[in-house]
Amino acid sequence: AGETQLQGGGAALYSVSTTAGKKVCVPLGSVALKVLGELLEHEDQEICSYVNGILYSLLSLPELREEARTMGMGDMLTSAMQASPPELQSQLNYILVQLHSDAHQSSEDSGDDGDDDEEEDPDVLEGDEDEV
Repeated sequence: AGETQLQGGGAALYSVSTTAGKKVCVPLGSVALKVLGELLEHEDQEICSYVNGILYSLLSLPELREEARTMGMGDMLTSAMQASPPELQSQLNYILVQLHSDAHQSSEDSGDDGDDDEEEDPDVLEGDEDEV
């Protein structure tokens, strides 16, 4: 039951984090990022896919991106990449790009910067999720 509850919670948080609702996570930034960081290397790949999607979405907010940098999220992501299968490594790489980005995409209509669109497209993570 624990895995099922974690998957359900991950799915619900993923849904919230990919909408304007992600801004409710800003006040909880360090706590939310800490929990997500601890789940990066979870044994269930479905949970990892949700965690990766949530992180990618939340890191589009400059406040949370800065908080993640401060807490060493880059090292956590690099460590998780080394222990993950290829499809999750690809997701984690997109998150690292998002973490190190200075551009913010706090609204869906930003993104007129040309060839970077693929790296900033949350649908890329959703596509990878289907492969798991």
